[in-house]
Amino acid sequence: APDFDLFETMISYLRDFPDRYHHPKEDDHFFPLVESRAPQVRGDLAELKKQHHDGLRLTLELRWKLDAWRKGEFGAFLAFDDAASQYIEFQRRHIGVEERSIIPAASANFTAADWEKVNAAFANNEDPMFGRQPKAEYDQLFSKIAHMAPAPHGLGERVEPKNPAPAYPSHSGS
Repeated sequence: APDFDLFETMISYLRDFPDRYHHPKEDDHFFPLVESRAPQVRGDLAELKKQHHDGLRLTLELRWKLDAWRKGEFGAFLAFDDAASQYIEFQRRHIGVEERSIIPAASANFTAADWEKVNAAFANNEDPMFGRQPKAEYDQLFSKIAHMAPAPHGLGERVEPKNPAPAYPSHSGS
């Protein structure tokens, strides 16, 4: 049977940590500094900010589709699988823009003082709006996910399926 609690925990992490901590720090601290030092990447920065909102929508869709799958609604697993694949591809594209455009622009143009400002902003997750120690809370959530997920992806016990799914029929030679 699917481990719905594991999926739920993973989606909570994907939704909460990036949207409550990481993306606001990029939007409020990192991106404005990059734009001031490397205006040539302004278009990529605007796209990343838009993607921060799109990512929230995608994680909400994952949650809804997981709930439908858990309820046993017809076609819900395929809908969840499709939403998960879309989310993964979305994140790959998002991170790709950061790695190919934004981080190189920052590396080429930031001063030591710029990096100190950015590092301080990202290190300080003691935002009173979200609790006393949100960083520790999310470190614990990440650890929980790692321990719940079976090997080889996590630290949990590997569980072999009792009734392996039948192989899909071959479409060759029809």
